[in-house]
Formats: sequence, structure tokens, C-alpha cells
Amino acid sequence: MQAGTLLLLLLSLVVSLLLGYWVYLFCKERTNTRIGLALLRATALFLLGLLLINPKISRIESEVIKPALLVAYDNSQSVRALGGQEEVLDWEKRIETDADLQNSFRLQTFSFNSLLRPKDSLTFNGVQTDLGKAISQLNELSKGEPTALALLSDGNQNTGVSYGFGQWDEAFTVFPVVVGDTTQYEDIRVRQMVLNKYAFLGNDYPLEVSWIFAGNSTGSATLEIWVNGRKLAQRALRYSIENTGGKERFYLPASQTGIQRVEARITPLSQERNTPNNSEVKRLEVLDESVKVGLVSAIAHPDLGVLKEALENNGQREVEFLKPNSSPDRWTEYSVLVLYQPQNSFRAVWDYIESSGTPYWLIGGTQTAWSFVNSRETAYQFRSLGQEEDVQANPADNFQLFDWTGFDPSDYPPLHMTLGEFDLLQAANILFNQSIRGVELRQPLLFFLDDGDTRRAVLGAEGLWRWRMHSYRTSQNFEEFDQAVSLVIRYLSASQKKNRLVAEVESSYRKGERSRITARYFDPTFVFDPSASLVLRLTTETEEKNQEIPFALRANRYEVDLSTLEAGNYNYSIIETNRKRSVSGSFEILEFNFEQLALFSQKDQLEDLAIKTGGRVFYPDQWEAFKSALLEDSRFTPRERSREIVVPLIQLKTLLFLWVLALACEWFIRKYRGWM
Repeated sequence: MQAGTLLLLLLSLVVSLLLGYWVYLFCKERTNTRIGLALLRATALFLLGLLLINPKISRIESEVIKPALLVAYDNSQSVRALGGQEEVLDWEKRIETDADLQNSFRLQTFSFNSLLRPKDSLTFNGVQTDLGKAISQLNELSKGEPTALALLSDGNQNTGVSYGFGQWDEAFTVFPVVVGDTTQYEDIRVRQMVLNKYAFLGNDYPLEVSWIFAGNSTGSATLEIWVNGRKLAQRALRYSIENTGGKERFYLPASQTGIQRVEARITPLSQERNTPNNSEVKRLEVLDESVKVGLVSAIAHPDLGVLKEALENNGQREVEFLKPNSSPDRWTEYSVLVLYQPQNSFRAVWDYIESSGTPYWLIGGTQTAWSFVNSRETAYQFRSLGQEEDVQANPADNFQLFDWTGFDPSDYPPLHMTLGEFDLLQAANILFNQSIRGVELRQPLLFFLDDGDTRRAVLGAEGLWRWRMHSYRTSQNFEEFDQAVSLVIRYLSASQKKNRLVAEVESSYRKGERSRITARYFDPTFVFDPSASLVLRLTTETEEKNQEIPFALRANRYEVDLSTLEAGNYNYSIIETNRKRSVSGSFEILEFNFEQLALFSQKDQLEDLAIKTGGRVFYPDQWEAFKSALLEDSRFTPRERSREIVVPLIQLKTLLFLWVLALACEWFIRKYRGWM
């Protein structure tokens, strides 16, 4: 208590006594009653002074702070596969019942696989291990205080950022206990299989398989490629200490439409223990790209023959020449129409396009009746200047409808057109702009439009035969030009009317992965509708019973989690329950287990982690050494912490009670004596 407070208390006591004396004893008879009342009045006044002064006293409290000992148990399947299950359970019992550790540390226990959680019972059923994330979260718990982490793990990680790249607090020390078999057995496995989602009927599709060998011997194995249960290709793999892996590329024929199950298998080594990682399966969908194209023209021009040859070179397309006055019954045979330099005689074919929504490619030129085109088009208008000119094609920026990187006509001969300006009345994707004698006009030359009903491409110039001849002169084949023309037709032939329910579903998923199906539902104006009720209905080939899983709203999409599904083939329907709209298809859950890729316990990586954090690595038979290392480490010595606690001299409630009691006693005595 400070000296100033003591002086105030002393002054309050003196003033209270003087006032009590003055009220009851000054110039009055000194009876016992008056002396008692004077003391009561002085007490009440002094207590009031205590209330106002509120004196405080301080005291020192000490406590012993024990360092934290975090214990993390690897609860993944690889621990069991490598024989470390009993070792973990034995150490679990030892750590949690040891009195010395309990007295010296604040013990907290956790288990982890893909997620870190407080330890309950250890089942060793985790299908993925994110060791780096678990250590990072435990590091955050240390909050800069001296903390020891006992990490009982085989060191295998198959998801997330590797713990070898982690950054830890200086006060955070890891003591790994390496469980499981550390013997490095020879193994050969499929590391990665790269396969496109789609291929086109009649074409060859690429498949790339990466493989890895771990061991000290020299020999060979066979890589086999199976499609729908048939072996289509194989290749010998030579491995040795120097040659520990590689990539093999195959080109496989897309001979039938539909979903194809593609599997890469490597024949096992003679002493190989881990054979599930010798194969990988993916699914690919083969699409029929066969398209019938109608080439409509009222004039003769070399571009027509060039277009027919370029399109039919694909082998999946059939092109027929048509006159604008052909029978209307024939228009229905064609998936795409090419309108070459339309004139007034194109009225009938244009009426058909407007009623059917058939996609088309309009190619203009010096003989095009642009006034007629303007009368039929609502998405753009062309204002002709009446002058012919050669124009160069310059690639526009930010074209993203499809990949056009293989074709750049900047160095190609110019095309020929009637000069003018395109007024775009709807959003357009511009592929090429016009350029005359090196000056870019910022006018589109080739652009694409899609109003939701009809897709269309517009090229404002003629002379495509020059481009095809140039392609042959530079590369001795027509492939570059033909592929560019095919891309335009492929985009147009893929035209579909907008669907209010759109789903993104892969053809295959790996079992246990965090796989999702996403869907979007739009209102009649094609604005995302967050109030829809979507359900995923699943059936398998072996069960007729439907399984229904509701979608969850996530920002601007709906999601459903597939990670709990068993391996197998599934037919699905995504249904909007309020309006009964749906989309259907199929996918496969592939049997796959990341934990089966673990060959041995990663003692070297765990030792690096221990060195990096200032710890030490241990093995299951080193319990006493582990215990001694923790108890004798000066960084984890319990420390005493003192703190000053300031409290009121008398609690407020007590003070008020005594003050009221003193006043009440004084009042009662005065009333009893009749001194009111």
C-alpha cells in the first residue's frame, strides 16, 4: 500500500473520530450511551471514507509452468501395412501412463491422417496422410513457447505440402519415432498416367505413362496397355541403378464410341512386395465427330473446292455442294451450313436457319449482297464502303472459345474483301482483325457469335485457297490450314441450346479422393438460381436401389461429395426437384488407395525433420532414450512464474454491509432513547 493512501486513511480516521466526538460528546454529558453512539458515528464515517479512498493491497503469487508435450499418432493405413500398428499402440500406452512425463509436461495427444484431430481411439484406417499440415497446425499451438512434439509415424505423406519444406518456430522441437518397416525393398510402379478426357472416333489418341523403379538390381519389366479388357500395346522397360524411371508414349486407336476403360499395368518384379501400385486406371470418352456439312453457294469460286477438301480430309465429315434454291427437305440433313457469299437468292435457306437454329459459317467477299445479309442479321451489320482491298489477318487478343495456337496467319497471303465496317450488336468473340498494308484497322475479319439459339461464324473476306496453298508451300502438307478450318466447324457443330441445368461430371474418380460433382441451375433469364433444390440419384450395376444425395449450395454453384462412395460403375441423374429438370450419365469410382503406395518408413526424411527443428529421431526399441532426452533437455525445464496481484483492502460488499450496520445501530439506539 502506498504512503499517500496510508495518510488518507489516517486522516479519514482522525476526522471521523472528531466528528463523532463533536456530535455526541462536545459540551455534553459523557455517558456510556453517548460514547457508544460517538464510536458508531465515527465508524460509519470512517467506512464511508474507505469507500471513497478504496485502498488496495498487493501480493505476489508464484506458479510452476510446465512445458507442452504434444504427441501425434499416425492413424493412416500405411502404418498398419508397414507393420507399425503394434509399435504405435505400445508407445501410446507408455507415454500416457508415464508418471515422470506427466509431472514434467503438459501432455496433449492427437491423431492424424488427412486431418489433425484430438486423439480418440486409433484405427489405422486413414486413406490419405497430410503430415505436413498436421505438423504445421501443431506448430501453431506452441505459440512461441518451448514445445516438444513426439511424432509417431512412418513418415509417408501422399497429399498436401511436404513436411520437408515446412518452416517451424525456434521453440518448436520435433522428436520423430519411426514406426514400421524401414527396409527398402525393390519396387517398380506407375507414377502417373496422362490421358485426355475425350477422343474422336477414327483418330488415334495419345497416352503417356510415367514409371519409377526403386532398387539396386538391373533387369526389365513389361508395361502393358489394356482397353476394355483387351491388351492393345506393350513395351519393355529397362531398369537399373542408373535408369530409375522414364516416360512411355503410346498412340491408341479410338475404334468405338462411348466410355473406354484404359489401364496401364507393369508386370511385378520377382521379389516385389507392393504390387497394387503397378497399375493405374483411367476412363476416356470416344465421341463420334461425324458431321454432314452443306456448302451453299450461287457462284463458282476456288474457295469452294478448298473448303470441301479441307473438311473431308478429317475423315469424319461429309461435305455436299448445294444451291440456294435446293429443296427445303434437304436442309435437315446437315449439321452445319456454310453460306458462301450470300445473295438475294439465299432467302429460303435463311428462313430455314432462323426456324431450325442450324449453326452456320458465313463467308463474305466481293460478290456478297451485304444489303440482303443486313436485312436478315440482328447480331451485326456491315456498312460497305464500295471499294475492294486485300486485307491481312491479325490474331486478336483474349480469344478463348477454343485453342487456336497452332495457326497464325500473320505471314499468310492477304484475303480479298469489300472494305467496310462491322457494327457488332451482340457480344462477339473476335479471332482475327483486319490489317491493310501493316496498319491494323481494329475491325473484325473472323468472329463468332452465340445468342443461345444459333451459333455462327463470320469471315468477311474470300481467298481461302491462297491460305491452303501457302500452308503446303511452308510445310509440304495442308494439315495446318485443314486443322484450322476443322476447328471452326467443330465449334459450330457442338452448338447446343442453353440448358438451365448444367453439370460438371468426370468420367472417373479415385476412391477416397475428395471428389465432387458440381452443378448450376439457371432461371428463365439464365441467371444463376440459388433457390433450386438439386438431388443426385445414383444406381449401380449390381443394385437396383436408388441412392439419393442432396446438393449443397457453395457460392455460385451446387456441390455433392463423392468421397464416401465405394468403387464401381454408377449411373446418375441430377434432378431439380421443384421443376423436374434433369441430366443423366455415368461415371466410375476407381479402386485406389494412396496408402498402398508406401514402400517403407521414411526414416531419412524424419531424421531431416528432427535435425531441422533441433530434435532427435528415435525407434520403437528406444523408449528409455526417448524419455531421458525429454526429461534431461534444458529447453523443457519447468519454470517458475511470479505475478503481482492487486486486490481491495476490504471487499466492497463487506464494506457496504458494515457501513449500513453501523448506521442502523446508531439509528436504533437513538430511537430507543427517544433522541430523534
